Amino acid sequence: KQEWCFVVEPNEETLWPKEADVKIKEDRRRKPIPLSKFKDELKEKNDQLKRLNQPEMTEEELIGGRLYTGPLFVKYNGVLRGCRDSDPLELRLILKQLCGGAQGTKPNLYTTTLHVINSSIVKLSKLTIATPVYRGLASKSLPDSFWTANEFGVRGGIETAFMSTTRDLDVAMRYAKGETGLLFEMHMGMVDRGADLVWLSQYPHEKEVLFGP
Repeated sequence: KQEWCFVVEPNEETLWPKEADVKIKEDRRRKPIPLSKFKDELKEKNDQLKRLNQPEMTEEELIGGRLYTGPLFVKYNGVLRGCRDSDPLELRLILKQLCGGAQGTKPNLYTTTLHVINSSIVKLSKLTIATPVYRGLASKSLPDSFWTANEFGVRGGIETAFMSTTRDLDVAMRYAKGETGLLFEMHMGMVDRGADLVWLSQYPHEKEVLFGP
């Protein structure tokens, strides 16, 4: 509820949670911004979508996209990575820790919210200029299946959650920490375009481009 209020009903008097990293400069910390401040930018996006004969973006999709760019992305992606019985046990346990589901109860799967976020990605991706994007991961390594083709000649992997990338290489490098940090460079095309979330992001300096599951 606190994060919902931060996005939907913010006020200056509330003491909102702050970033744990004390090294983050004040001008790069998130700030409560009323939804009304996005009215003109939302209209501009919808005018562009109408010219392309595409469905307009709703306020609910604006809210979903903005929620994702805050700390709740951890829960949303936790659901998408660990909600299936076939998912690795480690990811299913993370889901329970993040979203409940202990002692026989069902976890909160944020079903509606996930659909709204994905819908915002589909719509905004129509307006994205295709450029290289980068993704940094801390202390990770790639499995053999990423490098060695299987019997069908296929290699690589699938991200079952939303995938955050950035147009700013320096931002990605900051995420690729540790001795085995990974840095991906990806090139968007006509089909595989993400949504540029800079205009609605809680952290616009990260220049995020978000891809659907």
